[in-house]
Amino acid sequence: MHGNFPGAIRLLALPIYDKEDSEEGYHVVDLTDKGVQVVRIAAKVGDKKSLIIKAGDLVKRLGHAFFNAECRWVKEDHKKGRSIAGFEITDTYPTKEFASATSGHQ
Repeated sequence: MHGNFPGAIRLLALPIYDKEDSEEGYHVVDLTDKGVQVVRIAAKVGDKKSLIIKAGDLVKRLGHAFFNAECRWVKEDHKKGRSIAGFEITDTYPTKEFASATSGHQ
């Protein structure tokens, strides 16, 4: 289901969006084939989200940038005034299939 990410990718400020709130941008700080860490996203443990990475060259390299994920942990960074959430990737989709596969996804 999700083995397309080449090992771990550590990037700061990689833009990621929640499909349900595409206006609000968040940032990836760590991305692996199993999960992603996202800064400033509102989430609770157990929340399921459809996430979209919008980063041209990286998207071309990975072959997709759309996936469903479930929140596994949330850490508040009070010093910086933000939260970091860890998500387990549950499904990935090619661009064309994403809209139909996630319609109605909470």
